Amino acid sequence: MRRQLKVLQSTSLPSIEELSGAERPLRPDSTAWNKLSQEVSRQYTSGSMDTADAKLPSRLLRIDHDATIEGLISKRESGTIVSFRYQHVEQLLIQAAEMMERGLRLRETWNELSARSFMLASDLREFQELDRIHADEIKAGVYRLPYTQSSAELSAQQTLAEVSKAAKQILEELINERYTNSAMNEQSGFAQLIAWLSHIATFQYPNTGDALIQTWNGVAKTSAEHAKDSAQGSSWHSLTTQLNLLLSQMQALSSTQLSATERANGMRTKVAWDIADSDFQRRRTDVARRLNEFKALAATAKDGALNYPEQMKSLKVRFDEDLAEASARLKAAQNGMKLLYGYSVGLPTNADELSIRSPFDALLVWTRAALSWLDAFAQLDQNFAIPVSLKHHLGHEAWKNGKEKGKWELELSSSLFADQAHVRMRGISVYVETLLLHDYFTLRFFPPRSSYVNHLDGSRADLDQKDVPPIVVGRATHRNSPRDPDLVGIQALHNASPIGIWTVELLLPGLSRSKPCDLEDITFDLHLAMRFAPGATPGSD
Repeated sequence: MRRQLKVLQSTSLPSIEELSGAERPLRPDSTAWNKLSQEVSRQYTSGSMDTADAKLPSRLLRIDHDATIEGLISKRESGTIVSFRYQHVEQLLIQAAEMMERGLRLRETWNELSARSFMLASDLREFQELDRIHADEIKAGVYRLPYTQSSAELSAQQTLAEVSKAAKQILEELINERYTNSAMNEQSGFAQLIAWLSHIATFQYPNTGDALIQTWNGVAKTSAEHAKDSAQGSSWHSLTTQLNLLLSQMQALSSTQLSATERANGMRTKVAWDIADSDFQRRRTDVARRLNEFKALAATAKDGALNYPEQMKSLKVRFDEDLAEASARLKAAQNGMKLLYGYSVGLPTNADELSIRSPFDALLVWTRAALSWLDAFAQLDQNFAIPVSLKHHLGHEAWKNGKEKGKWELELSSSLFADQAHVRMRGISVYVETLLLHDYFTLRFFPPRSSYVNHLDGSRADLDQKDVPPIVVGRATHRNSPRDPDLVGIQALHNASPIGIWTVELLLPGLSRSKPCDLEDITFDLHLAMRFAPGATPGSD
């Protein structure tokens, strides 16, 4: 019996291109994305990721990386009209400290934004690179591969099941036709007949007489009988062995067919899933892409919530402005600390003097140290008022001549402040003596243009007070007037030295009923702050 194996064709499957467009690019029109990607690269990318020595952008450096103390001071001085006066040292130090503290907060914000900017830039850069790689993966068939593999496996399992089934059928027909008992007896009979015939004489002569009896294994038979029995035994052994082998092979093919059929059923489900999953993967990728595109838009759009470079630019402007303002104040404050208080620690000319790399930190350390020293110095400060009579200091003639001109000049010597050091003004109060108790005059005081101050260590510092403005007293009245006198020059005379030549002018009386000739004396109280000199003792002048 001759039969050919007939392989059945597997069930036809839809192509993945028809179901999900596996080769279709995720971004058919990439114009908008390319423009956005270029903007991301412009704002966030500096140098190449492949070079270890790539230069970092300024947003990833210290906020004052490009600042120097000298540059900050000169920048502030070149952009201002009014310079700061060293006499306001305390106020300048406090203002500078407040600006520096504000700078600390700005620096913390800068560092936080810098870290966020780095992470965002890394994410966006990674997405850009991976997006280009993914486009190549699509062309290479990344979405088609699972379906291609599973569909090929399905076809193979289906073919194996059909081939095994056909082979099993052939074996089953072979066994049923050729290996039944009657068929095997027939084949065994043929073998016996051949064996028996081989020992029978073909011719009548010359062989005559009875056949010889042969004994084998205790059995006595003729040779023909022995041959016949031997052929029967060996043929049945061979036939039964072949039958069992065929039955075993048929059982194996039956198992192979069953297994292939089950695997084919599973692969059919896998093929259906791979087709659907291809679309799922594309949709998930599209979600990630759209989210990253939205993130990139928020990172590059004007006033965007994630536009860290834009936020850091305004932060940098405020920080630099505060640092420049603080530096200019500290320069004047340093001069005041040296002249007025004898504080010998000068401003650092560069950060290395304090072993600090940041100019900001160098100035901050100096400011805190100066304020701490000044606080300790002020604990022993004393405030008092000393009256000065023009008529008494000038004499009668000089008083009279000045009254006629409406102008007086007098010199206050350091002897007026014996045993006192660091004498500094806090303002003046002015009184006039006239016949009318409730009358008043308007006066103008010019403090000394050059002066000096004595320090606790006995040294003397010359003071340039040309920038101290004149003081106008609008309501100089009698000391016994029920109205308290005006305390003037609180800011303008702050920390100015009273030692030197004063000029007093009598302005035209406004609503005063008295005349200049009615003036009998002008007295002004100097409100001062000072420290007693180390050698001051009770009873000393």
